[in-house]
Amino acid sequence: MKRRIALAVGTRPEAIKMAPVALALREIFEVDLIATGQHREMFYQGLKPFGLQPTVDLEIMQEAQLPEAVLSKTVSGLSELFRSGKYDMVLVHGDTTTTLGGALASFYNRIPCAHVEAGLRTGDLRYPYPEEANRLLADDLCTILYPPTKWANSNLEKEGLGGRERLVTGNTVIDALSIIEERLQLKAGKDDLVVVTAHRRENWGEPMERVCLAVKELAQQHRDFRFVFPVHLNPKVRKTVYSVLGGVDNVSLVDPMDYDDFLGLLAKAKVALSDSGGIQEEGPHFGVPVVLFRDVTERPEGVHRKMVFLAGTDPDCIKNWFEFIVSNKWWEYVSSQPNPYGDGKASRRIAQHMAYVLGESTCRPEEFEEVTHVI
Repeated sequence: MKRRIALAVGTRPEAIKMAPVALALREIFEVDLIATGQHREMFYQGLKPFGLQPTVDLEIMQEAQLPEAVLSKTVSGLSELFRSGKYDMVLVHGDTTTTLGGALASFYNRIPCAHVEAGLRTGDLRYPYPEEANRLLADDLCTILYPPTKWANSNLEKEGLGGRERLVTGNTVIDALSIIEERLQLKAGKDDLVVVTAHRRENWGEPMERVCLAVKELAQQHRDFRFVFPVHLNPKVRKTVYSVLGGVDNVSLVDPMDYDDFLGLLAKAKVALSDSGGIQEEGPHFGVPVVLFRDVTERPEGVHRKMVFLAGTDPDCIKNWFEFIVSNKWWEYVSSQPNPYGDGKASRRIAQHMAYVLGESTCRPEEFEEVTHVI
């Protein structure tokens, strides 16, 4: 009988990043894709491009639910599933409440757990909040760690986790992008387009207002650019965004887009303005420099290679980096560089390593090697 693997996922970014892993694992194992329901419509948007549906959906989310309630329901719901079904391994991803809940439920039920995208750190529990703590705790609980880069792996070693079973894999989002890009046949070419996203909890309220004011000024100063802002469904985000940017002629405020449509948009952009973790990885893949609404990032590889620019929520800093990118046509530089986050083979490495660990193969896969950047 095939070994049985559970993938616990809950948010749209998790769905996107774990879909290629599920597809690769299914070539070797029996795989259950378990949705916690941390995101609802947006989660299914993430799975749609890959033709996947969850095996089960715990449907835990309620309106205005606090993180501790999400965690409690996730642990309880997953534990019930883990007790009723025999799993040889559980995989969790990244830094969400589902990640921590999946790792805890696995630990309580004595099932080995592997953490995809382990080792990312800012060194500050306040940023991103609460994700930095979720990721730290999940890494401690998991028996197998899949850091995407050598830098992430070095963080695990510094924290005393060097003895855990590990493999540097590259980031699975690059696998997802490669699959979608090939299917959609996205073509190179840039429009006078800026993609904007903002949703982080630590940016709600006044920081989000500062971000929107900066976007408003840039839009008014650069009438030749079209700014497209898919607005997160969270009411606190929407209230701020629409109050500041509603009615600006060259700013289009739209609902969250299907991932296919969003990537088609991003591929044509010259600049991205965002507080997203994923866009830091997606932007370089499409040759799009990213101005990041954060003071620190757990993905510094793009910053070191001058593909991502830390601006925080200071309007002057946001505007200055935007002007630098536009005046230097910096998207041409980013387009000429290899993506520091992955090579499109991360999911295959994970599946092959899982087969090695579970005794289905005697071959340990090679690790991801970052290509040296050129300036």
